[in-house]
Amino acid sequence: MADWVRRCHATGPLTESARAGVEAAIRTCYAAAGLPWPDTVVWVPSPQVGAAAAPLAALHWAPQSSRWRRRSRRHEAAIADTAVRIFAACAGPVHNAVMGRLDARSHAETAAGLSPLDRLRTAMYRPLPPAAGPGLTRSVTGAVRSATGQAPPAETVAPVRGFSGYQKSSDTPHCEWWLRHGGLDAVDEWRHRFQAWIGTWPVEWWAHPRFVMVSEPPAEMHLETLPDGGLRLHRDDGPALSWIDGESAAFWHGVEVPLDLITEGWPVERIHAEHNSEVQRAAIERMGWFEYLTRAGLELVARCPDPGNPPHELALYEDPEGRIGDSRILVMINGSPDRDGAPMRYAEPVPAFLGDPVEAAAWQYDIPADTYRHLARRT
Repeated sequence: MADWVRRCHATGPLTESARAGVEAAIRTCYAAAGLPWPDTVVWVPSPQVGAAAAPLAALHWAPQSSRWRRRSRRHEAAIADTAVRIFAACAGPVHNAVMGRLDARSHAETAAGLSPLDRLRTAMYRPLPPAAGPGLTRSVTGAVRSATGQAPPAETVAPVRGFSGYQKSSDTPHCEWWLRHGGLDAVDEWRHRFQAWIGTWPVEWWAHPRFVMVSEPPAEMHLETLPDGGLRLHRDDGPALSWIDGESAAFWHGVEVPLDLITEGWPVERIHAEHNSEVQRAAIERMGWFEYLTRAGLELVARCPDPGNPPHELALYEDPEGRIGDSRILVMINGSPDRDGAPMRYAEPVPAFLGDPVEAAAWQYDIPADTYRHLARRT
């Protein structure tokens, strides 16, 4: 457990010796999968660069029938196929043995202890931004040139949305825990391959028959510690994650949010326009609930005890200025407390024809109002 905490907290840039260790581990993975070592290792400053550059570099080595403008998926398949072979050789046997051994209770116990690390590791491997800025474009072009000896045509350098690299499985912490502490009898070769596959540093890498592309870990990471000892990404005055090339990610108590929400705050109009309820809740929390209700000018329609979540209340508000369209806002307390132990207040839009908070809550859960009124406890 402590080892995973250390790995997930590791920040870069890596030293030459650390890079050499990462490359040696990846070489072991290639050998275990019976793949020839490509000899070309390209380090990129952030996962965002790698996620764009790796498929472009793979496209260079694709069959000639794959044209740059066609954006054929065959070049991405070369990365995916290589990753599958490496996983099958290095991690598959250990994953299968561990998952086959775990009963439901053991899995729940280990999941409770390790899930914060799963989430932290997953948060570092982010999708690409909607558009490539000049800095990202230069980095992508340089990475492709290093991998292929030739820069891609300028018009192709753009984020490849929906394409992800060779990411670690969320079961990985469970497997290592059981290898070390759970009495799992694994042959040395399994252990050796698996340890090489998980690596020492939280880096993302893309395996290809002709090259390997590896991202530096974050240069800066901001975390908050919860009462139960768990960790989550959070920073209230800037990005919680940043890389050496300036790419960054903002988090509010574990929820990824746009950076301007953190640095500037959103007006109520922007909050109401947000479709992601988790981001919307984070924006309201940053403003403060009472401040939000005041600034928004929302008027209370009705308030009543929440039959599905005693002793809390439901409150239904409307906007007399009509800025939220044909909707009202239901304010409620989540049935399960946040991981810091505090009740989590949030709001959801409901149809404007609903005037009873209980009916609005039932509408949210898509159940009859009478059913909601007799709930023992909602979650």
